[in-house]
Amino acid sequence: MASKAGIKKIGFCTAGTLLTTPTNKYSIGLREKVGLVISDTKQIEDYKNRKLPNMKNFKIEPVSLQPTLDFVEKLLGYINLGADVQIVTNPQSASANSEDVFQFVGDNKIGIGFELEYTQNKRSLKIMMEESMEKSRAQTLIDAADSNTEVALGFIGDGSDFSRFRAPSFGAIEIPKSTAIANLADVVDRSLKISTKGTKTQYDVDEIDWLAVEIMVKYKTASIADLVTMLSKSIAPAVYWEEFRNGDAAIYDAFDFAAGLLSLNDDFEINDEARTITAKLTGDIPVYDVKFEYGTGKGGDIGDTDAINGGTMKFSA
Repeated sequence: MASKAGIKKIGFCTAGTLLTTPTNKYSIGLREKVGLVISDTKQIEDYKNRKLPNMKNFKIEPVSLQPTLDFVEKLLGYINLGADVQIVTNPQSASANSEDVFQFVGDNKIGIGFELEYTQNKRSLKIMMEESMEKSRAQTLIDAADSNTEVALGFIGDGSDFSRFRAPSFGAIEIPKSTAIANLADVVDRSLKISTKGTKTQYDVDEIDWLAVEIMVKYKTASIADLVTMLSKSIAPAVYWEEFRNGDAAIYDAFDFAAGLLSLNDDFEINDEARTITAKLTGDIPVYDVKFEYGTGKGGDIGDTDAINGGTMKFSA
């Protein structure tokens, strides 16, 4: 009988707890299509161009459509081998417990990085997971997936929570902070991307040192006076970005960057179809120079103590 396609669940918990009592549990939840790819890597080639086995690479990059700041904060605890990961396939037969259960724990903990992205088309949180291991160790992990018992991580089904879905809903972009760069109606394009950055070990496991930030906003308020105003701004101003929760201006995600963290560059263009200014800000920030603020006035409400509804991600100099 042919095997059945589909990844059913992807879950995380604090490293060393999956097989005991899982803590700090989380699920990918609502997501785009994804695949776990297991492939040969670092192969040894002889003089007849025959590729001899060496290591197996495990890689999966789900894109969650539940990009809450609560999830981002959890991921900052999961990076640098701080998490156990469990991946469960769809059932392979009508029999109970016929799923394959891949458990990346102990010496087989998988590397984790992430990329948070806000654009005018989508809000998403991509989690990049990768690890290579010797063929014998890989074979043991794969063989165990057939008989492992899934550990319950406390979420219903695949963890999808439609209340945590976030559609694009631009609130503000201030450069410097407290100075709106343009009227929202004049914004043509925009994007904010925060991604982990570092090096990989010999086992292709991410060691994260930095958060790489890229911000872009393109707008039609582009008179000569507007360009002069842009050129007079600081080289590295404080920056504030705000995104409403599905159109609700009272609840929002905010990103607050201290002065000196991001450099400002701009493009000015006049053509036969448009006249625009594009502001671009970039910079790498130490991965743990960030804190999360919750509750009223910080993006959430009085009962939101963990940034599930909204919050502020604050980057310090």
